[in-house]
Amino acid sequence: MRTIWQGIIKVRSVEVPVRLYRAFPSNHGTSLHLICPKCHQRLKYRLFCESCNREVARSEAMKGYEVSKGQLIPVDPVDKLMVVDDKTIHVDYFAPHVPEIYHDTAYVVGPDGDAHTYVLLREVLKKRVAVGHMTFRDKTKRVCLKRVDDLIVAFTLTSEELRRINVVGKVKRRELSAMKELAVRLTRSFRLVEDPQLREDGVGSIMLGKK
Repeated sequence: MRTIWQGIIKVRSVEVPVRLYRAFPSNHGTSLHLICPKCHQRLKYRLFCESCNREVARSEAMKGYEVSKGQLIPVDPVDKLMVVDDKTIHVDYFAPHVPEIYHDTAYVVGPDGDAHTYVLLREVLKKRVAVGHMTFRDKTKRVCLKRVDDLIVAFTLTSEELRRINVVGKVKRRELSAMKELAVRLTRSFRLVEDPQLREDGVGSIMLGKK
């Protein structure tokens, strides 16, 4: 596996050297591209400014923050230097649990060198979750560390509140009883994939017919 981040997990004076890896392969399915209907070659995206009526080279393009509709403030790349990347996951506190609805991206955490402190932290995470922060790709992110089987897994956390919707309705006792019975009949242990064919996106079989 390719290391995507290398640093330490810091719990006060305790430092755990670690490496982060992608938790899941990033090449799921078959990638499709936009192509020209005439020559069947890939189409390229070009950056065009409607205000100046000209094409802008990618090397010229800047990033900006929209303060109101049509009004943007350019963000100087130098501003990114204000975010200090100390290659550290700072554990701020431990919690009994973190609701999974707030999990964003998962990364497998592996030891970097001697695994002694890694195993120590892994044992501590048996009945609790570590919550902290780190700088990753020029951004400060909230993270939590959980034990999954014999591994430590880091999850970046969303900072957004869960959207709420108002649901009003009544059910009859007989309907609820029937639904519960159906759920009991369909209950089984979780399996990631029931049928290997469910991993396919259908494009592969289409391509076979094109050859």
